Amino acid sequence: EHLAGSMGNVGPPIVSRCIQFLSDGSIFYNHARKIMFIPFPFPHAQLSAVFITTIVATVPFMMEQYAGTVHKWIGAVLTFLTVVCLVGLHEVARELENPFRNMPNDLPLCTLLAMYNEALITMYFGFHPDAFYDPSEFRKRTRFEDTRHDKENVLKEQASACGMLASQQASLSNMKYNKPTNEIETSDRNRNEDIAKTLSPLSVEK
Repeated sequence: EHLAGSMGNVGPPIVSRCIQFLSDGSIFYNHARKIMFIPFPFPHAQLSAVFITTIVATVPFMMEQYAGTVHKWIGAVLTFLTVVCLVGLHEVARELENPFRNMPNDLPLCTLLAMYNEALITMYFGFHPDAFYDPSEFRKRTRFEDTRHDKENVLKEQASACGMLASQQASLSNMKYNKPTNEIETSDRNRNEDIAKTLSPLSVEK
C-alpha cells in the first residue's frame, strides 16, 4: 500500500515501525496459540493426579504416627499444610496448561480482543491529516499572500514617490522668487521627468 501511494506522505521510518509491530503481534499470537493447542504430556498429567490423590489419603496417617504421640493438633496442622501445598501446585499446573478459558482467574482474552478492535476502529475512523489539509490550496493561499505583499510594497513606494514630488514642488514654489523663470521651468520639467521615470516601472508591476 505504501508503494502504491495509498498511505499518503508517510515517512519510511513510520512505515517500518508499523511493519515491525505487525510482525511482533503475529509472533506473540503464534506463541499463545502454541500454549493453547499443544497440551502437557498426558501420562505426566495423569501420574500427577494419581500421586496427589494418594498423598491426600496417606499423609494424615503418616503425620498421626509421627506427631500424634506428642500432640494431636501438631499432626493435623502438618497434614493440612502439606496437602494444601501439593494440591495447590497441581492446580497451578492445570491452570497454566490452558490459561485461555472463560474463568475468573484466567486471561480475559475476549476483553483484550475487544479493546484491541476498538483501538483499531478508532485509529481507522479518527483524524487523518490528508482529509483536512490540501497542499495545493495551501500553495495557492501562500502565493496569494506573497502577491498581496508585493502589491503593498509597490503602493508604499508610489506613495513615498508622490510625497517626494509634493515636497519638491513645495520647495520649488518657494524658490521661484529667487530664480529666473526659464531656469525654474527647466528645473521643474527635469524633476518631473525623473519622477515619472521612477513611477513608470512601479505602475507596470502593479
